[in-house]
Amino acid sequence: MGSALDEFSHAVICSFDQAADPQLRSGATSSLEALKHSADAWQFCLQALSVTQEERVKFWCLQTLVDLVKGGRYGALAEHEQAAMRTSLLAR
Repeated sequence: MGSALDEFSHAVICSFDQAADPQLRSGATSSLEALKHSADAWQFCLQALSVTQEERVKFWCLQTLVDLVKGGRYGALAEHEQAAMRTSLLAR
């Protein structure tokens, strides 16, 4: 994985770790929330899903994609982006 994906994976793992330092966990959670609300979150999540073996990362990515769809942001994507997301998810 690339360094951005490595940092992302570490943030996800830290956010789920109840024993982690509270400040570190809070920073990780804030970073993940910012990513979740970014315009390209869906692309980043699909990329991470394709390379990670870490279950917590997969869970976070899938939950983010569900939130995107339920929150109405999916409808705001271009038709080709919607098709790319569907194709990628169905290929798993």
